[in-house]
Amino acid sequence: MRFLVFLIFLLISFSVNANNSHKLPTTIEYSNIGFELCSQQKITKAWFFDIVLLGLYSPNCNKFDSIFSDQVKLVRFHYLRKVKGKDFSDGAEEYLNKNLTKTQLAQCLTSYHKLNNSYQDASKGDFYDVLHFTTHTDVYLNGKKFNSIDDPDCDNLYWNIWFGKKTMDSGFIKLLQNLTTHASNDKAVSRADL
Repeated sequence: MRFLVFLIFLLISFSVNANNSHKLPTTIEYSNIGFELCSQQKITKAWFFDIVLLGLYSPNCNKFDSIFSDQVKLVRFHYLRKVKGKDFSDGAEEYLNKNLTKTQLAQCLTSYHKLNNSYQDASKGDFYDVLHFTTHTDVYLNGKKFNSIDDPDCDNLYWNIWFGKKTMDSGFIKLLQNLTTHASNDKAVSRADL
C-alpha cells in the first residue's frame, strides 16, 4: 500500500514538474517587431505523449483579427520530443491537399514544395516559428530563418495546414479558442479599469 501511495505521489509530482517546464516566452522579437503571447495549447497524442507546445503571437493580441487575415502574426511550435522533418513535410502536403482547392494548390504548389521539402528534424526543445508578414511568410528553426513563401497569394493559405476545415489536431482549433477567451478577458479587464 505504501508503495502505491509513493507511486501516485511520484506521478503527480512528475506531472506538475513536466507541466511547469512547458512554458513559452511571453514576448518574442523578430525584424524589430515585438510579439506578445496571445494563446498557447499543448498537442498530446494517446493522452500522455506531449508532442508540441503551440503559441500564437501578435504585436497586439486585442487587435488580432483572424489566423487567415493579412495581419502580422507568429505561431511557435516548441517541440517536447523528437519529430522528423519528413513528418512535417508529409503532414503539410496531406493537409494542404485536404483544405485547398485544386486551383489554389496549382497556383501555390511550387512555393509549398520548396518550403515543405526543407523542413528539418526537430529535437526536444527545438522550435519552429512561422512568421507571417503582410506580403510573405518566413519560417525559422531555433531563431534562424531557413525558408519563406514569397508569393502574397499563397502565403496566407499556408495556415490551412493547421487551421483549415480539416485539421491535423483539435489542439490547433483550441489555440484559436483560447485566443478568443484571452481577448475577452483582456477586454473585460480593460473596461473594468476605466
